[in-house]
Amino acid sequence: MMLVVLSVVAAVLAADKAQDVAGIDFTIAALNNAYSRASLCTQDAVIRVDFENLIELHTRRPIIPAVIGLDESWTILTIPQVVSGPIRFTTPDIAEVQGASRVANATTLVPRVPLYFTLKKQEGRWRISAVRLVPQ
Repeated sequence: MMLVVLSVVAAVLAADKAQDVAGIDFTIAALNNAYSRASLCTQDAVIRVDFENLIELHTRRPIIPAVIGLDESWTILTIPQVVSGPIRFTTPDIAEVQGASRVANATTLVPRVPLYFTLKKQEGRWRISAVRLVPQ
């Protein structure tokens, strides 16, 4: 009987964690939509990344010391996309995420710039409370 109860509790906890991970991934992916950004953050959020000009992050850290973007074709160069990565829950309502800004098919631009997110669960929704660049 005790084993059945423990199995049920484990299943409920796993479902809650999966739901939280999906909510966090959704919130970070929604940063790619300029219209939804304001509603994704806590009121006291500390955002140290300019999401309107993400491409600048990819040109500030050149892989090849050359004219940045010289070999990029605007038909190939895509808009940087913010993506989620590994998630670590510090408490049930606070999560730290190792995400990134990515440019697909980049040849002279840096293809991936690491970002570090802190999210808080408020009123059942995950909201961003901090974003910063990861030093390299």
